[in-house]
Amino acid sequence: MSWSNHWLVQSTLLGVLLGIGFVVPALWPLGLLGVAGVFYKLSHQEYRWYQVWLVWFVKSLVFGSWLWAVYPLDWLGPVSSVGALVMIGIYWGTIAAALASGGVVLALLFSVFRRFVSLWVMYVVFPLLWLVAELVGSIAYSVFLYGPGGSVNIKFSMGYVGYLLGQHGVLIQLASVYGVYGLSVASVALAVGGVWLYQQMYRYALYAAGIAVLLSSSISVAAPNTSKHTYDIAVVDTQLPYELTTAELTATQSDILAASRELTPDYVIFPEDHRLFDQSKDEALLQAMLAFTYHDQEAVIVDSGRVDRDTGSYLQAAIYDGVEKKLYQSQKSYLVPQGEYLPYVYAWMFTLVGQAESAVVLNERLSYNVGEQTSQSHYGTRIPAVLFCFEVFDPSGVRTAVAERSTTVPFVAHVLSHAWINNSQIFEQQLQTMLQVQAIWNDVYIVSAANHAVGYTVTPTGGIWYPETKATGEYWSLGTIAIPVR
Repeated sequence: MSWSNHWLVQSTLLGVLLGIGFVVPALWPLGLLGVAGVFYKLSHQEYRWYQVWLVWFVKSLVFGSWLWAVYPLDWLGPVSSVGALVMIGIYWGTIAAALASGGVVLALLFSVFRRFVSLWVMYVVFPLLWLVAELVGSIAYSVFLYGPGGSVNIKFSMGYVGYLLGQHGVLIQLASVYGVYGLSVASVALAVGGVWLYQQMYRYALYAAGIAVLLSSSISVAAPNTSKHTYDIAVVDTQLPYELTTAELTATQSDILAASRELTPDYVIFPEDHRLFDQSKDEALLQAMLAFTYHDQEAVIVDSGRVDRDTGSYLQAAIYDGVEKKLYQSQKSYLVPQGEYLPYVYAWMFTLVGQAESAVVLNERLSYNVGEQTSQSHYGTRIPAVLFCFEVFDPSGVRTAVAERSTTVPFVAHVLSHAWINNSQIFEQQLQTMLQVQAIWNDVYIVSAANHAVGYTVTPTGGIWYPETKATGEYWSLGTIAIPVR
């Protein structure tokens, strides 16, 4: 038997096909080919559960390869190069293994259904089985990475096959039906539809459909603009060093505020955890201080920062309305172990390999908890909904924040900080696709402001608008963008 026919080789190849589109977006159609390959193998009873597990494991390794961008872990303190590589490698591999459990479920569900229905029915059922398998992978991820800031849920959606359609300007509009869940079902349906055409000897129809999909991928759908009025938004992007002193940060903030005042925007959005406002103060006292400090300010200022309470540490938004002279606060509702908390299993692993000190440091720096006051229902009509950094991993993150409000939100402010990760194009493009899908599903503008990344605006049809730079400093840039009042 040729080595290329061995199931280890074929499973690895299928996994690469499924994952490569997340690394090189232009290769997204190969993901559909990977789905088709898995369906073909299962329908011909050539694959068992462990073989599909390997496919999903390799896929998860490929789209999760951005994790290596956290090297050399400078923010963690004194960690040897070898120790850092070992920790990242363990994290990378074990996460992929947990997510790959979805592949096991897919194989088992296919086997069970196949006993009772014909193969033709499986063409219809398979897209739904794939979605269930992805949800199971999310659950397994949350269970394995359970920790002081974690919970058992289906919120981690990175790597869902539906995101591959985010590279197609027309097909991504299917996100308006049910977000990435709908896209996953659609992408698998396209793949098995291709298998059906191939099996029925409709080769020319298959080739024509493939060419049509590829040629139409660059078509963009413009966001509707029926309003004569716009919101003028000042977006603050920063590159703040981890060791920045309090005095340097204060001077930087003063420069940013001075530049923003000259632009007289309707909104000023700072990146996640910028800490412009001192939220350690009592809420009433802080509100009085803000009214005194920003008495001449009419803009809505969106800030956030770490808040320590007796019950734990939280990431809390603080939004000040310069017209109403009123402060609004809410806390982050969803955390991921990528820089936000240390799972119990890794604390144990670090101790096992002689990195107990690193585990202690991580617990001190990544000790966030899920907020106790996460609702944004009390926000005023001028206040945008707030989406914290990795809350975008949750497909319903924007939907929840928007649904809490009794009136239409002006837009969603997505505040993020990538201070713990070095530049990773692989990660940034996946994050952008998630924002595009959520913007389309919820028919809303999403405006990002970033630390150690670049902010941009996502339109309700998935378009990307970059702000026009108006001012810059040593660690910051200030840009403006106008979005329609809706």
